[in-house]
Amino acid sequence: MFGSGFIGNTRDVPQQPSTPEALSELCGEYLRILGTWQFPAVSTSVRAARHSVAESLAPHTFAAAEDAVLVVSELVTNSVVHAASTVTVTLELWERAFRLVVDDVHPDVPELSDVDVDVDADSGRGLGIIEAVALAWGSETNNTGKRLWAAFATHSY
Repeated sequence: MFGSGFIGNTRDVPQQPSTPEALSELCGEYLRILGTWQFPAVSTSVRAARHSVAESLAPHTFAAAEDAVLVVSELVTNSVVHAASTVTVTLELWERAFRLVVDDVHPDVPELSDVDVDVDADSGRGLGIIEAVALAWGSETNNTGKRLWAAFATHSY
């Protein structure tokens, strides 16, 4: 389930391999899947993914639910634009966090840029937004493409 990858963040969690052990240390015990969806590589899939994630998180009182909706929008947009294939979105519930996972078939993993993006640019801010709002995020490649994920705390700290 987990490949080689990394965890990025802005909340004092050290970068480390995205192994099952590291994810368990961050998120606690895996509990269950809250939802999983497949979307075609069309622009309307971004709205559909936002709606699906928001609806699945609605019964919970997670402070970061709106952040997760923003992140799924960024990740699905990237998949639609760059992978041009079916996008799979999975929402997982863990003991101390919920994790949003986006899989597509494009093998290239995006990297967070150290360069400031021009304010007039049409793209280039997605990973920076994810870095700012997620508890942790990461990416990994697999035999079918890549997986990007972001974890969000289930409680406010």
